[in-house]
Amino acid sequence: MTLVLLLQNIGAQAEDDVKKTESTENIINLLDEPRNYLSTTLLGFSDRIDQIFSNTQNFTANNTSFARISIASIWLDQGRPYSLTEAYVYLSLPRTQDKYSLLLQTDNTEESQSTGINLLPGSPIQRTSALAIRGNIVNGTNWSVTADLGSKLSTTLDPFVRISYKQKNQFDNWSLLWHESIYKYLYLGTGIDSRVNLDYPVNDQFHLRLSNQLSLLEQNSYVDHSHSLALFQRINAQSALSYSVGYYTESDPVDGIYYTQIRYKSLLHDTWLYYELIPEYIYPKSTHFRATQKFTLKFEMLLGNP
Repeated sequence: MTLVLLLQNIGAQAEDDVKKTESTENIINLLDEPRNYLSTTLLGFSDRIDQIFSNTQNFTANNTSFARISIASIWLDQGRPYSLTEAYVYLSLPRTQDKYSLLLQTDNTEESQSTGINLLPGSPIQRTSALAIRGNIVNGTNWSVTADLGSKLSTTLDPFVRISYKQKNQFDNWSLLWHESIYKYLYLGTGIDSRVNLDYPVNDQFHLRLSNQLSLLEQNSYVDHSHSLALFQRINAQSALSYSVGYYTESDPVDGIYYTQIRYKSLLHDTWLYYELIPEYIYPKSTHFRATQKFTLKFEMLLGNP
């Protein structure tokens, strides 16, 4: 009799767990319809912009416009938690035979150091926004040249023009990515962004990357730079881990920060909703390298056709 009751309790508990899982999935499924609507709206807007920049003779159905929107909650020990919202929008213009595209980026935080996405010229961790139109000048086999015309979006608009050169070389199993940009702000002056990534695939599961980034801006007379060594681990088709150590500088306020970090990223729903868990220790110069715990929970949503 005792064994029967035990089996009944186990069965009831399993049934409750299934119901809770189904309830969570149903809640997440409710996001599908608004996400699909936003994706359709984004692609429709991109198509209307595309018609302005070109004629219908160059029409192609391959609209690769997308938006990546993320919300992060960050906890620091002995400090209040805070949130950051990021958005990166890419509008392709296929009727121009991919000669032009529109870019929008907001709240450019330290994420740009790891993703390499930094639309706004200048500090790799500068928190601001920018809108630009990009022209593809030359596309070689392993290199390209682009030109951007845009503006920093803040209380005072600050237009900029930028020329960028990107090259990728392969040396046996090593690959080298070099990205160089020279830009001119109307008010902030001239600057240079430089980034070099060295990648090595250890095996099918692990990938090693050494990254270096440097930014110079004339008016502020500062040099921002970041350096990191990361090991990426592919767990399965939906999730991955990275282990990294590095150093980056901040110019407002001036500081230099060493860090050790683990990132876990996984698909949460369908093919468009992800989450990240990022525990880390940071060691700021301003606190005499006292270890500070930091934890970030991040959700990322993809719209359109990334």
